[in-house]
Amino acid sequence: GYDGSPASQRALAWAAGVSHALGAALKIVHAVRLLPSRQGYAVRPLSPPLETVAETLVGAPSMWAGKPLARSRVRAVHAFGGAAQELVDASMTADLVVLGTRGRGRARSALIGSVSAAVAAHAYCPVVVLHELGRLERGALHAVPVPGPGREVVCAVTSGSDHGHAARVER
Repeated sequence: GYDGSPASQRALAWAAGVSHALGAALKIVHAVRLLPSRQGYAVRPLSPPLETVAETLVGAPSMWAGKPLARSRVRAVHAFGGAAQELVDASMTADLVVLGTRGRGRARSALIGSVSAAVAAHAYCPVVVLHELGRLERGALHAVPVPGPGREVVCAVTSGSDHGHAARVER
């Protein structure tokens, strides 16, 4: 999930690193909500354009200092709808969904909703949510740690008593 925010930039860098490490394809989804305007409906532009963001991952070192991804394995998609629903829909065919969170806090998230919480609660595959850790400087995206040998994985499991819970814990 990408919206141009620093948190989504960090999530994209992490997802690109994982994609490269696994030799997997990367689908960048930018959910676009149509806004009413005088001429009908308009789309708020993303700067830089999503296609430019995707191109940086396949070999433009000025913005992406990580290892280039194969052009055939990077796809940029504009989805017309709410971000949470579009990412949940994309999770039906994905192995992993990665998105950032802006960390608005409980009160504000309760009022306007949290895309990351909604996706984590309803996705059909595992979800990784990365927080914004301050502004990323140009060229600093390679500093995002990527899973691999020597890195720890933490899994939290809650207790439950229903029969379906045991299967979910095992998975």
